[in-house]
Amino acid sequence: MTNSQKTFAQLYDIFSSSKNYKKETKFLKKFIKKNFKHKITMLDIGCGTASHIKLLKNKNIKITGIDLNPYMIKIAKNKVKGVRFKTANMKTFKLKKQFHLITALFNVFGYNLTKKDLKKTIKNAYNHLNKEGYLIFDIGFTKDRYKGKSTPTQIDKFKKHNLTRIYNSEKHGNIIHFNYTIMTNKDCIRGTHKTGFFKISEIKKILKQTGFETKVLDGKTFRKFNKRSYLPLFINQKR
Repeated sequence: MTNSQKTFAQLYDIFSSSKNYKKETKFLKKFIKKNFKHKITMLDIGCGTASHIKLLKNKNIKITGIDLNPYMIKIAKNKVKGVRFKTANMKTFKLKKQFHLITALFNVFGYNLTKKDLKKTIKNAYNHLNKEGYLIFDIGFTKDRYKGKSTPTQIDKFKKHNLTRIYNSEKHGNIIHFNYTIMTNKDCIRGTHKTGFFKISEIKKILKQTGFETKVLDGKTFRKFNKRSYLPLFINQKR
């Protein structure tokens, strides 16, 4: 891992401070209450610094969190106690157990750059689910909603922390490049995150072929996905 990845992990909670974790975990809590009448096991893929896990953790949910970035995992372990955290790749992890619920929020599955990788990740999640268990994930960029070749450059200032982030996204074939510059008092870090670029119908087809029954919700309102929705949230039950 590079120093930039370490720095990104250290600054992650600052940059994601505008994300509504409470609203998302409120939806998950309602979903769990509706679909499970017993204590459950849950796996959070791409758990980051465990912001979702911190809000979800209770005596009725035994949670495991995995992330590719070991610096994220280190922060997560310090943030939330009583949870198993592990550095692992979403396509290849093997935990030797199955779960009632698997989540992958904040565009985690978007980091599969090809349909082959996405299939592998979805199949791996499927294999780690109990019979009739659920997989819930969102995708940040889809061909259905992302139009044009790029988005305007944006600047976020975090004055309390003396940080500035400059970023934009660009379409390169079937991959989205999320370019960012992070400026601190001591450093300037530039990087690019790459995410896959799929149609919602392509994702649904992969899910069906894997053995899931799927419905798609709006990831912001948690109502039925419609032509005004931007962020698709895939609710998938193992069959």
